[in-house]
Amino acid sequence: TRLQGDWSSDVCSSDLELFVLNETGAFLWQRMDGSRKVDELLSELVEEFDVERPQASADLVSLVDELTSLGLLEKVVD
Repeated sequence: TRLQGDWSSDVCSSDLELFVLNETGAFLWQRMDGSRKVDELLSELVEEFDVERPQASADLVSLVDELTSLGLLEKVVD
């Protein structure tokens, strides 16, 4: 991950594609390491960005869905 101001970029080396994330996306991406549950990510997002929980939840679900569909994220089952 490379941080550039309010943006972050990641390179998927298998396809050499560049994905650009905004500040909140980069914040979450850095924490999506398999050690946190979605609820924990949501709480951290609400605290860090002072956003209402329902909006943060919708944004988080959207990001997780998008990253999963791109093959950049996979669900970890306990």
